[in-house]
Amino acid sequence: MKALKIIAGLISFFVVMPIWYYLLHYLLIKSGADDLQMFLFWVYLPFAIFAGLIFKIIESIDRGGKP
Repeated sequence: MKALKIIAGLISFFVVMPIWYYLLHYLLIKSGADDLQMFLFWVYLPFAIFAGLIFKIIESIDRGGKP
């Protein structure tokens, strides 16, 4: 069961997240986003990835496992 959770987390991190951020970027480009909106997207992107990793690590530690 633990292996399935690890696999699901990896799929989410390496497949779902990049697709989501690509689609968000695509929508910004197609909607004619201005410089401020694009700047906010590029600031949001690394922080969202970092926060996602931190939350997964905390969740793993709370369950009693190693990160």
